[in-house]
Amino acid sequence: LGSRVAHNNEGYADRECAEKGIITALPGAVIGTIIAALLISRFSDLSIKAAAAVILGWVIYKSVLKLIGEMNDNGSKGEAVVLEGELLKKYRLACLGAGVSSGMLGIGGGTLFMTAHRSLLNFNAHKSAGTSYILESWMIPLAIAAHLLIDGSGSALVDAVGLPILLLVPAAVAGMAFVGAKFAMVKLPQRALTIIFIVAVSASLSRYLWDIAGQML
Repeated sequence: LGSRVAHNNEGYADRECAEKGIITALPGAVIGTIIAALLISRFSDLSIKAAAAVILGWVIYKSVLKLIGEMNDNGSKGEAVVLEGELLKKYRLACLGAGVSSGMLGIGGGTLFMTAHRSLLNFNAHKSAGTSYILESWMIPLAIAAHLLIDGSGSALVDAVGLPILLLVPAAVAGMAFVGAKFAMVKLPQRALTIIFIVAVSASLSRYLWDIAGQML
């Protein structure tokens, strides 16, 4: 929410595009939550981690390709294309996948939205992020509610950390996200953001691979 406000204030968000994608992202989040509950009950959380690793690996691959393309084409302006017809179908399918990933894994929504906006719609890093945050601010509350209902984890979460923490921490994170987004838009070039994005996703992938190896060995 904090980053969405910052990007909206600077004009780095396409609400019309987000409204077209949320049609499939919202049901995808609920579907992903149901899939996660089934996988964990029938197998283990190793299946969730393996799925997360595959998704993050694909995101890194696509992001590296995008970065290489930008480095080889310094004149690219990153204009958006017309979102209709076959492209709209692909975009909505990508948003469905992002919704399922977010609901199933608790991650992946933002990374997949970013990848879709950059690869399919040719948005620059700032506009990709701003549009992604619009989608996430609609989708994530539904995913949380679905988990609380399907997993029955709401009361356990309150008992574990306390209600004040559950209220204060999201507010602090939103404030930090607002400051971070403002800093990135003013101080960091587009290419630097792509590199930071790749490094951050790579760190997450490394952690999942470490956990998977530990459980298998």
